[in-house]
Amino acid sequence: MSKHLAKDSSVWNKIMYGRSRVPSPVLAVSSGEKGLKNDEVFIEFEDKERNSPTDKSPSKRKQYVDFVLAFIIGVYVFWKFSAIDHRGCLNMATIELVAGSASRYGGFVDSGSYSDQSKGAKEVLSVAYPLNPKKRYGEPVHSEVLVNHTFDSWGHPNLVAFKPPKTPFTNVVLTLKTTVNGIQYDRLAHLYVGGAEIWRTSTIEPGSREVFSEFKKDVSSYASLFQKKTDILFQLDNIVSDWLTGKFHIELTADFYESKHVSTDSEEGTIADQYLVFDVRKPASKVYPLVDKKDSRSPPIEYLPTDTFVFKLPEVSKNTTRLKLAAFVSGNGNEEFWYSNVLDRFTDRFQKDGTILLGHGPTRFLNVYVDGQKIASQAPQPFIFTGGYSPSLWNPVVAIDAFDLPSVDIDVTGLLPLLWESGEHELTITVDNGLDEIEGGSSGIGHDWIASANLLTYESNDVVGSSGKILHIGERSKGNSIGVAPPYTGTLLQVVNAIFQEQLTSEIVLKLRDGTTLNTTVSTFTKGEISNVQQYSHLGNSARIVHVGHSSKSFLLTDNLNEGDIVHQTNVSLSYPLVISLSETPAEDGVDLDFKIVNSKLITLDINDNRIMAETIAQNGTSLFHIRPNGNHGNGALTTKLKFQVTGTSGDFKFKRRVESEDGEILSDEEKYEEIDEDDWKEISQEIKHMSTIHKGCGRHSH
Repeated sequence: MSKHLAKDSSVWNKIMYGRSRVPSPVLAVSSGEKGLKNDEVFIEFEDKERNSPTDKSPSKRKQYVDFVLAFIIGVYVFWKFSAIDHRGCLNMATIELVAGSASRYGGFVDSGSYSDQSKGAKEVLSVAYPLNPKKRYGEPVHSEVLVNHTFDSWGHPNLVAFKPPKTPFTNVVLTLKTTVNGIQYDRLAHLYVGGAEIWRTSTIEPGSREVFSEFKKDVSSYASLFQKKTDILFQLDNIVSDWLTGKFHIELTADFYESKHVSTDSEEGTIADQYLVFDVRKPASKVYPLVDKKDSRSPPIEYLPTDTFVFKLPEVSKNTTRLKLAAFVSGNGNEEFWYSNVLDRFTDRFQKDGTILLGHGPTRFLNVYVDGQKIASQAPQPFIFTGGYSPSLWNPVVAIDAFDLPSVDIDVTGLLPLLWESGEHELTITVDNGLDEIEGGSSGIGHDWIASANLLTYESNDVVGSSGKILHIGERSKGNSIGVAPPYTGTLLQVVNAIFQEQLTSEIVLKLRDGTTLNTTVSTFTKGEISNVQQYSHLGNSARIVHVGHSSKSFLLTDNLNEGDIVHQTNVSLSYPLVISLSETPAEDGVDLDFKIVNSKLITLDINDNRIMAETIAQNGTSLFHIRPNGNHGNGALTTKLKFQVTGTSGDFKFKRRVESEDGEILSDEEKYEEIDEDDWKEISQEIKHMSTIHKGCGRHSH
């Protein structure tokens, strides 16, 4: 399959073909793969852990007990989960489809014979914490339109030459305005500055009318890229035809600010004097794009697993004190709904009934290696674009982060001893299914994961010399999988879990301008964890999926001259609970898709054992989408709730927003700022605990 056409053959295949995300079994099954026939039953359970004492030949009793426990947990998950209540639990049984109230075509239309322009252009929005740069940075010292272009073709990104403002600036905020009319799929878009991707976004779907969106992004971490003459490349591959009529008009504006408040959102809170030279609350000193494209018009991205993402580490200055890897990765084509993929042996479980399931399993991990040794693992966020499953649900409120697909940021300061000295050291980035590494398999992943990455360096003028060495690189992993497909039942149950933990520890010695020396140890810890349960029934026409991804990362700085006293510690936690129910029902002239979803994202930031920031966003949606030869249409109802809470140099406050939308209209939109106290921290911490452990039975609670 062409990598460029993969998105069109995946996002909309579920809509266009009804039975499957792919129109042909040839596209779904790799050569040499053997699946499970309908009259077979297969039960699998494996549990292996590296770097820990295990019995290579566990007793049959233990195997049986493990299997029974995993099976019970898997069944329990599906019948005890619910919609989000104020405690954050999920219970699919309580999600009810809201009957659409729109007229003939419902709230969303993909039909060339229908166009609703009577109400004028409609805004499509993303619910996120509101960015107010003027309040944070003051008035802009310079504003400039970077991109003003209509995208109506594939493979023709917009390239512009950029000259920096003559006035000094410290911060940069971008505003992206998108307008489209007619019928069009969702498209992925990328912004590159000086060869570095700094913003990945996706577009709105018009649904046979004019729609527009506006979104702001603070890119101050990349301010150094705007300090010199460079190229700006905006990539938005689009296909326009007699039926796909939508042309995306993009206007991208940059506002430049000069502010004493130069800290980014990387960290907040009180810090020790010894930590000041390591501080990252400022724009990066230098940005190294890690995808080398000699042609300025060629987008600097890699397509995994077809491409290999390997690059030579640059040499950095002696006064560089921190390193951050920012990786942009998102599943595309057969990997867009990766969390719904099954183990390879089950891909043809329902083949003779017209449904082909995609393989390679439902777990994915972003892994980072230096000279062949793994130093970090993270579980990627499941992104849902505006055409995902049911387009009528994501209009006029898009899914979480659809307008701003965040990078996966990993602290790699422990690699500084390699980069201070010139040498042949390589960093490799991969996206893997995890199970191959644990179980010794060779399933791999499908096509494609679109990837790019940047290395951000932070320098200190107080440092005049540096030395160090890597002390330890460690990793552990654990996982298990189980699949049950009883014959003659038309069902499948699958439970998969995987955990990866990595540690990088280095000695960092800095000589300061005042003659003193900092002798420290830097340790970074990362963990990626995924629990995934899937149940298919009615010959594969009904599916229920519970997916919980979790990533954590820690930075620990200790003083070697003071008995290892902790100088600074940062802990970041990200969780992605996702519950989906999907049923297809044949209709006289097509297929009806009944779709329900609870999608959440949870973030916490702790500095020196103090909770500095917490954010929860959750969407509870129901939709009925009608797939018809002469055009698709549907209804949808969505509740989106956001809570953001912070304490530190920016002040102490909490922000709440709740948006109710139905059939293409906003029914209510309420937001407010409030002061916070200790009870608020306890409350949001409890919510996060419940929402991030849905696979452990929070559905037992009822409120």
